[in-house]
Amino acid sequence: MSTVRSPGPPMEDEHSPNERLEPTWRSELSQGIFDLLYTGELDGVEFQEGLRALVDEHGDEVYVELLYLLSHLRFEPGEAKDHWRGIVEHRERMAAAMQSAVDLRVALVSYLVDAHSLLQSPAMIELQLLENARNFAFRDSLTGLYNFRFYREFLPREIWRADQYNSPLSLIVADIDDFKGYNDRHGHDEGNAALARIAVLLEESLRKVDVAVRYGGEEFVLILPSTPKMGAKVVAQRAAQAVAQEAMHRGERLTLSMGVATYPGDAGNERDLLRHADGAMYLAKAKGKNQVELYGNDRRSYSRVRAALNGEYRQMNRQAHSLETINVSGGGLSFSSDRSMPVGSLVDVDLQISDTDSSIHLAGRVVETREVTPDQFEVSVRIVDIGAQDRWQLALYLRQLSTPTEQPED
Repeated sequence: MSTVRSPGPPMEDEHSPNERLEPTWRSELSQGIFDLLYTGELDGVEFQEGLRALVDEHGDEVYVELLYLLSHLRFEPGEAKDHWRGIVEHRERMAAAMQSAVDLRVALVSYLVDAHSLLQSPAMIELQLLENARNFAFRDSLTGLYNFRFYREFLPREIWRADQYNSPLSLIVADIDDFKGYNDRHGHDEGNAALARIAVLLEESLRKVDVAVRYGGEEFVLILPSTPKMGAKVVAQRAAQAVAQEAMHRGERLTLSMGVATYPGDAGNERDLLRHADGAMYLAKAKGKNQVELYGNDRRSYSRVRAALNGEYRQMNRQAHSLETINVSGGGLSFSSDRSMPVGSLVDVDLQISDTDSSIHLAGRVVETREVTPDQFEVSVRIVDIGAQDRWQLALYLRQLSTPTEQPED
């Protein structure tokens, strides 16, 4: 079985300190399905309408989470959708043979056990109790944050989600400075109380979709989906300031050193992402502690790929001009132009990404114009708006290219 997470639309980059992470392990989609299962009749019209509404909003990932909550089995989205249709049809056949209504859950077990042998030894358990048990298993008992077990399951799903939506994922590693000395001075009970207070401050610095993990000891990891590196830096600085100020009010000195790394610009997998964020954190300690360090001292979030794509650009709905790209990434592009463009100006771009007539459209903002020759300029554009289908096509094209440069891009 594959392990996936309900992707949903990418979240905004802005982080509000007033949006506290809810005390639940489920994503927003999983929570919606859970509420639908637990509050309604599975055979009723309300359930069917609610399910259709979720599918309209989240797509086939609904079937992934639905089957996971009901059977604890995970499938790829298309496979999950096919199985759900098979379960509904299996129920109809059972009802016709028995000349009686069949509960959908009964049909699901019959389908998974008898028809497809996907469950060998099914166990009966109350759904609410199962969810409470899972929530307990994924929580750190001292701080209430998610634990390392949850981290190992959650981060690979978010990496997958970042790939699907071509959106950056940032990771922050935070370590309490000189915490051993604090424990020696105040005792372990007060040290534990300080850990719990810091955990609250970290959560208060995040959005609902972000995750705070107690990685071990006095080290924490913050997972920020759909967040570029500079947005993650703002979050880290806000959290570090909150911790330092709270400690100062108590007449104490407790600070955080924090390191930031972003996928895919800084790493191609979750292991390297953690390693690079951890390395940046240790660099912050080496520079004097109580500060935030970006991996590679680079503010960019995407890997830039050399690609010569043809297309057109327009400024303020004016005449179209041809272009050829120099570099392309999930966050922007640079192209050759026969004219200079003011930094900050908006531009509409159409790119030809294959040998067919199909193209993708995006809106961008000029971030740099560099004169190459008296009649040729290199224009760098940051993407500010792109449709979901075009974003997916761009991400697919970039993944197919095999020679990235060393420079990432916002």
